[in-house]
Amino acid sequence: MAGPESGLGPLIIDHLEAHSMSKSTSNKAAPSSGTRRAGRPCVFLDRDGVVTREAGYLNHPDRLELLPGSAGAIRRLNERGILTVVTTNQSGIARGYFTEAVLAKTHRRLRKLLAERGARLDAIYHAPMHPQAKDPALRRDPDAMRKPGTGMIQLARKRFRIDMSRAWVVGDRTGDMELARNAGIGSVFVLSGYGLGEYEYHRREWAVQPDHICANLAEAARWIAGELRRRPQTKK
Repeated sequence: MAGPESGLGPLIIDHLEAHSMSKSTSNKAAPSSGTRRAGRPCVFLDRDGVVTREAGYLNHPDRLELLPGSAGAIRRLNERGILTVVTTNQSGIARGYFTEAVLAKTHRRLRKLLAERGARLDAIYHAPMHPQAKDPALRRDPDAMRKPGTGMIQLARKRFRIDMSRAWVVGDRTGDMELARNAGIGSVFVLSGYGLGEYEYHRREWAVQPDHICANLAEAARWIAGELRRRPQTKK
């Protein structure tokens, strides 16, 4: 199934958003020169281990659970006008562990759980590719969608006007920190999910050091809010 962005290979956009992507892109990403607006700050969130409990390959929507405090953190980012965008590698599709349809249901559950707590995500992007995919088409990743490639961030930039000088990646794996470096934005490493083990046993091997380390998403959201108060908005 192809996504609304032509030439980007397999679907990497949340099914709930796909039908409106073409209109959203033209309305939000490219206003006329006479109405040009400054970009908005943005937080790119890894899903598993940051927003939701790390549970391996989520092959059923009911297995998805929010981490304590993650909904409140996203709600506070919403209230400050900060875009919240999930970027998640989902190689379980390529490996045959679950389907795009199952992932769509899982993301509907994620949105529902957040909405019940007054929080929302502005977008969800997923990369189903993997070099060892059963389907040869999913072994290719020409647009670098799979993290630490920046393809999913580039999709978000097409849809939203983002101030990249006031953008961060929040993740629990070193690949998320590499993503931030590759995109030229800030990084926050969290100790939830795989984070604690990565930090305690592997941090000396990290090729990229994060800008900040936090216990969880709630603490990361507070730190980012403080950084934004110290960083002036980029003028257009």
